[in-house]
Amino acid sequence: LPIKLWIATLFPLLTFFLLYRLMKRRLQGYTGDCCGAAFLLCKLAFYIGSLVLVYIYAGFGIDFLTDFVSVPFYFH
Repeated sequence: LPIKLWIATLFPLLTFFLLYRLMKRRLQGYTGDCCGAAFLLCKLAFYIGSLVLVYIYAGFGIDFLTDFVSVPFYFH
């Protein structure tokens, strides 16, 4: 994971924290179904957060993938 995309890890952490609070308040605990839902939603939050950051970086012209790909990466 490129350094500039590490901020994308904050999205799943925030998602997990909010889900935990919701489950604790509504269900008074944490069940197996909640664990599965939290995993899938955190994974989705990371992917969406990464896409948002890629879009923002590309919009400002910040090149962050040149070390990982040989073809220039541009949005138009």
